[in-house]
Amino acid sequence: MERQEQNIIICGGGFAGLAAADAVRAACRPGSGVTVRLFDVNAYTTMVPALPDLAGGRYAARYLTGGIEGRIDPAVRFHREAVTAADFEAQTVTTPRGVYRYDYLVMAAGSTTEFYGFDEHRDVMHTLESLNDAVRIRDAFRAYQERCAAPTAVVVGGGYTGLELACNLRLAGRPGRSAPRVCVVERQDDIVSFMPDWVRAYMRRQAGRRGLELITGAALEHYDGRSVTLSNGRRLDDVFLCWAAGTRFAIDALRGDAERIKDGRLKVDAALRLPRYPNVFAAGDAAAIEHAGRVLRKAVNFSRDSGRQAGRNLVRVLRGEPPEPFRPVDLGWVIPFGDVGVGVLFGRLGVRGRLPLALHYAMCGLRNFNWRNRVFLWGMSVRSVLGRAVREGPGGAAPA
Repeated sequence: MERQEQNIIICGGGFAGLAAADAVRAACRPGSGVTVRLFDVNAYTTMVPALPDLAGGRYAARYLTGGIEGRIDPAVRFHREAVTAADFEAQTVTTPRGVYRYDYLVMAAGSTTEFYGFDEHRDVMHTLESLNDAVRIRDAFRAYQERCAAPTAVVVGGGYTGLELACNLRLAGRPGRSAPRVCVVERQDDIVSFMPDWVRAYMRRQAGRRGLELITGAALEHYDGRSVTLSNGRRLDDVFLCWAAGTRFAIDALRGDAERIKDGRLKVDAALRLPRYPNVFAAGDAAAIEHAGRVLRKAVNFSRDSGRQAGRNLVRVLRGEPPEPFRPVDLGWVIPFGDVGVGVLFGRLGVRGRLPLALHYAMCGLRNFNWRNRVFLWGMSVRSVLGRAVREGPGGAAPA
């Protein structure tokens, strides 16, 4: 009897998707009867944690990207298409170009911006979810500062992304002119409300030192395309508005009995499979992975490691072997903030100052996509230890 061909589809070319593609490459050799397809809207992958620096003009876009086709095995077929829907019952995914059937699926499509129902003039509001977004913010903010005598940037969202972006915009002033006014609007009563008290206190002090205006306990109520009105009655005129208030899973159109958490991530079992669809794996920002009684935060190391484990488990299933549980390793986290940073290493060691900033750039270099990028970001790491600011200048648009 002729062996039936197995079709594997991987949705997303970020850290999780590329790690999954690397793990399954051994299963798609000529004659194996296995076809692997990787889908992503871009021809390149991006070092997402460094996007706020790019938005502030601290360095060029070329240091944060790597071509997807150059990073995957030639046996993996790359489709430059965005997956817009998935049907777990029919075992299909949909893109603007058509419908593709799968036998096994890895959901690793990442996150998109969550607006929580706010929809006023979103066409002129800036978000920070992609390389193109960061380049657009950088260029548009420069143009805004040129035309505006008293530039004011408003960043909605007092989480780590919003604060990183706000700090970089504050540093992106015009030569010979005073720094732009930057306001951070946070609905909760404090910034980074999910962080320990000492982290919040440190971030507040650093925000004050940099001249950021923190407006807490307030939400964006109206935006007419130029000016904003907040829920506390304050109005800010002729602003540069950025939204960084939250994210959700990038694919909304899912059909099937798959359980999801509040931000849209798919609940998975210990082997990273959807409980009711054992041929569907989820990894990275697509997966709600429970560990030690809570869902893992969104982080590069968890994305990369879960993508690799999902791919390995898929190969094990193809070979008739039982999948293995995913065992995450948490080495810690850091939040860069201008010329300093703050974080927790190994679950207990609190760090602040130049060291966590240096670690941020060092890890962005280590996980980067080619030696040019690694060397540049490792140089940023060394300079941050020495307290030397780095600004590359306008340098470079986003890849096509």
